Amino acid sequence: MRQLGLFFILATLVFSCSPPQKAAPENGGDLYVSPASQSDERAAKLLPMHGSEDVRHLLTYTPRAQPAEALDSAKQYFANEQFDWILRLQPAHLVTRQQLITCFDRQWQEQHGEPQLYGRSARDGRWTYAVAGGADTVFSALALGWKLYNSRTESPRPFALAELDGFRQATVARATQLPARLTQLNYQPAQAAARSQQLGQFVVANDQQAFIRLKAATDFKGRAIWNAMLSLGLHWGDMDLFHWDNPATDAGGGDYLFDVYTTTEPGYFLPERIAANEVSTADLVFAFSIPRSAAPAQVLASMYRAAGYCQQKLGGQLVDAAGQPFNLA
Repeated sequence: MRQLGLFFILATLVFSCSPPQKAAPENGGDLYVSPASQSDERAAKLLPMHGSEDVRHLLTYTPRAQPAEALDSAKQYFANEQFDWILRLQPAHLVTRQQLITCFDRQWQEQHGEPQLYGRSARDGRWTYAVAGGADTVFSALALGWKLYNSRTESPRPFALAELDGFRQATVARATQLPARLTQLNYQPAQAAARSQQLGQFVVANDQQAFIRLKAATDFKGRAIWNAMLSLGLHWGDMDLFHWDNPATDAGGGDYLFDVYTTTEPGYFLPERIAANEVSTADLVFAFSIPRSAAPAQVLASMYRAAGYCQQKLGGQLVDAAGQPFNLA
């Protein structure tokens, strides 16, 4: 039962439903930030989008059946009262989606901890993401929600009291543009800061990784890596890494069942450099978070087969996190 509890808390912290943010271009360096469709187009202009053989059968995943859910039209989408910090606003009159996202624009969100915007539909009273496609566009109530510990960010850390108090003050000041007033907080700033610290400590203590490293005898070349990954059916995209996509996110887990990266700088794979024959890596690392996986034994077995296939094609040795020969048992 304790393991189930750990899984639920970690899964809720990391994989609570959230619509993708609209990507903005990155300035400087080689890192690209773009929607998945744009990433596919970018790669397809440079490299094959299918491997030289089809070995997708090596990766098998059968999630447990889940009870049928209500139709999307009957769902509410709102922040998690236990794991998010929620500020509710009451506008003086109905507010349109455009008014809301103009008031709390992208720049403001980036400067104030990246809150999610929610609106309660004036038509049916249900809460929804303010920027979700197809959602109602006129709201009778508003809310902002911050994940108290977001381990999907590049450098996750708990929020400090001063930060949260600053977010509260900034929200109150900004809301006067609508106009709207703050009516409720699920945690006072001091409580939220303490909760953020607690959640951060919990994730660090319990987020164990399944890890297989394919260590090269001679550096792996980028095009050979690309071909092996696509032959397995892995998808290149988010964070410029390779991923085994989760076909059943509703059954648990996140968007990806496992990821593949390298410890060779910069740690990710740019198709532009692969196409230019500029990529050589000392290893490939296959990994996933055990508590966040709905079926870790299945995923580990498939990940092992994927790493074994790459070993056959690229050479090298399979080792564990300690550098010892990997043993699936």
